[in-house]
Parts: sequence; structure tokens; C-alpha cells
Amino acid sequence: MENGFINLFGSMVGAVLSGVAVFFLGELWKERVLDPIHSFKLLRGRILAALVFHMKKYTVLLSEREIDGKQTEIYHEISQELRALASELVSTTSLLPKHRQKLPHNKEIIEAASQLIGLSNNIPCVVRDDENMCRENREHEEEIRKLLGLQNKK
Repeated sequence: MENGFINLFGSMVGAVLSGVAVFFLGELWKERVLDPIHSFKLLRGRILAALVFHMKKYTVLLSEREIDGKQTEIYHEISQELRALASELVSTTSLLPKHRQKLPHNKEIIEAASQLIGLSNNIPCVVRDDENMCRENREHEEEIRKLLGLQNKK
């Protein structure tokens, strides 16, 4: 009788300890791998939303005379938003796990952030000395989409 109780108690303790270990390892996996990947995907979605939402502001060619004080403030806010997204994007390289599938590598992420900065520098798109800033902005946008895997799905 006493031997059966010890076996039962040992089995229960073993089951509880293995359950705690599995829970702990699962939480560690979630915190170190899954949460950073999820956050990166959310950031990628915010970048895509910003590109789509502000497309008119960085692709329509304007003369410098057409931009007044209020518009200058709007363009500045858009530029700051893109720069903030670029900063967040660069910071994700330290959070994402080293071995990841179907996600861009650190080099691609940093290049996409650089392209976002370049795009933010060209807002508003104005006429200057035969420069085609609008075409350059579209190239920045296409490169960002390519690097972050935001290509249009057909």
C-alpha cells in the first residue's frame, strides 16, 4: 500500500514538474521568437499603410509656389512619420531571431529603412532643375516593398 502511494505521488510530482517546464519553455519561445516576429509583421503593415495613404503626397509633382505654410507643415509631418517608421524598422534587427524563415534579413531591413529615409527627404515632390523627384520617390517605394516582402499578390 505504501509503495503504491509513493509511486502515485512520484508520478504526480513528475507530471506537475514536466507541465511547469513545458509551460516555461513555451512562454520563453513565445517571448523570444513569436512576439518579435509578430511585432515586425505589424510594423511592416503600418509601413505599407503609410505608403498607400501618403502616396499622393510623394508622387504628385508640385512647384515651390504651390506650397504654402499649412501644406509645409503637413509635408513635414508626413516626412517625420516615415522617418519614425524607418527608426522602428532598424530597431527590429536587434529583436528578431537570428534564424527566421520568410522574413527579410537584417541587411534588407536596414536597406528598407534607408529607402524610407530617402523617401521622407523628398517630401514634398517639387520641380527642381530637371530632377524627377516623383520618379525617384516611386523607386524608393518599389524598393521598400521589395525588401520587406510587400509585393502585390496576384
